[in-house]
Order: sequence, then structure tokens, then C-alpha cells
Amino acid sequence: MRHLDFGPDDLPLVRATVRDTIADFAPSRVTDIVLAVHEVAINAIVHGGGRGHLRVERAGDELVFHVKDGNGSPTRPVVRPPDPDAPRGRGLWLAEHLADLLHIDTTPGATSVHLHVRADPASSA
Repeated sequence: MRHLDFGPDDLPLVRATVRDTIADFAPSRVTDIVLAVHEVAINAIVHGGGRGHLRVERAGDELVFHVKDGNGSPTRPVVRPPDPDAPRGRGLWLAEHLADLLHIDTTPGATSVHLHVRADPASSA
């Protein structure tokens, strides 16, 4: 299991952590999963108090990337198709389409996004 606290200056480290974690587990999906977790991490920073926490764990034939902010909204974020004319608002939608499963938990003090990724059939996972 890996843990990483992050802020705006730590996004390259978030991407490197995800890339290193998933490289042997789902090599065909490295780029997609790095992008998905990066987008969720940006949301944690922008909408959750400027900082976040990444936890990665193995759950059977899946890796689960948990991204938690430190000051979540009292309402659960809604994943919806992006407005093609809007300059923002694609992060959760992208993450949902790139991961095998995306689940969001919201409590009064934090929002957690869980991205589930299945192993590549031919990987050495």
C-alpha cells in the first residue's frame, strides 16, 4: 500500500507514483490511469482546501486509487458529461471513463474518490 499527501506543487509526484504503481499491473493503461488520478487530484486541490491524500491498495485483481481531499463539499459531486463550450468540468467524467469503476464518498469533512483498475490479463500482477 502506498500513501502520499499532496498539494499543487506535488502533482508531478502524484503522476510518478501512479505510473510506478500501475506499470507492471496494467501496462496497457498507464497513460489513462495517470490522467484519471491526476484529474481527481486536481479536483481535491481546487475544491477541497488545497491539499489531498492519495492511497493505493491492492484488492484482489484490482488496484484502487483513493484520493481524499481535506475539506470536502457537503454535497456529493455529480459526474456528468462536460459542456463542450466550458473550459473546465471534465475531470470526474474523464476519470469515470478511464477507470473500471469510480465511486465517490462525501462526508462533512472530506470527499473521497475511489478509482478501481483491473489488472491486464497478460500482466505479471
